[in-house]
Amino acid sequence: MKKRTDEEEKRRRDEEEKRRRCGAAAAECRRLLRRLLFMPATIHDHDCNVDIYITGLRVVLDNQMKLHILNGENYAKWLELLELTLGCMNLDLAINEEKPEDLTDENTPDQRDYYAKWQRSNNMSLRLIKANMSRTIRRSIPDKPTAREYLDTIKKQYVSTDSSTVSTLIAKLGAIKYKARMYVITS
Repeated sequence: MKKRTDEEEKRRRDEEEKRRRCGAAAAECRRLLRRLLFMPATIHDHDCNVDIYITGLRVVLDNQMKLHILNGENYAKWLELLELTLGCMNLDLAINEEKPEDLTDENTPDQRDYYAKWQRSNNMSLRLIKANMSRTIRRSIPDKPTAREYLDTIKKQYVSTDSSTVSTLIAKLGAIKYKARMYVITS
């Protein structure tokens, strides 16, 4: 009977050690992601899925490195890559969800956790958006309190720009006249 108790105690200690190592490895991965530092290729630990976690982080970081700078001509591609990057980094909450109500003393712990998660998502999203815009475009966009509002402002600017460009081109097309075997654009 004592031998069985010793085996159970050893198994319990091994499981605790495994949990501690996995927790420490996951915390280290989160720290690396936050600071966007160099990542090792893999961490081999057969007791937990750290390899998968780090591989996911590498994909996110590789994708981030490919995110284009918004320069005025690449809005659609920039927005697509930005949304993909924010989704992979699990930072798209502030873009997909409205801002939660401000916290009060009556909020539950779950509501407080959600608010903190949303705030972090909003702050990191705003930083990522602004970091991937040319300086001139960034200066022309007024600051907004949420990433969602900021993206909407950018979208309005580019949709209106596209509309004005189309109307200008249509007006020019309508002004083209045929004169003696050549087309002349009149203003």
